Amino acid sequence: MTTISEVLLFILEDMRGEEFKKFKWYLKEGVVNSFSSIPVCKLEKANREDTVDLMKDQYKQDAGKVAEEILRKMQQNSLAEQLQKKLLQVQNQSVVVDSTVSTTSHVPGAPGASGIQQTITAGESGKVSAPVISGGHFSGPTTFTFN
Repeated sequence: MTTISEVLLFILEDMRGEEFKKFKWYLKEGVVNSFSSIPVCKLEKANREDTVDLMKDQYKQDAGKVAEEILRKMQQNSLAEQLQKKLLQVQNQSVVVDSTVSTTSHVPGAPGASGIQQTITAGESGKVSAPVISGGHFSGPTTFTFN
């Protein structure tokens, strides 16, 4: 599965030295609306891999959007289009990861009881938050249905 980090690295590796330098300039100047800049001391000696890590740390899931906006400001429309397509592919892969799980477990000693039902959703990161299930103990039949 391709990640946003891999897509960003692929795009940055497609840039020549001066283009990459200009890309980092945009990151440190904070010229992308509503996104803060990355401090120059962090970007100064950053290679392409370091730059991807800095972008992921600073912009989280919006790192791809920031990169695309910078590429368009640099008149690198072809790279921006490539990035947009690759990010869409990553997003579509994430949709496969996203799922809703309903669990029904019957309360012991209560024959025919409807039990407990919990809906759990996994996000793009693949993390599953299951407060009812975590740390719980299950005995007897438990059904998990994946949609």
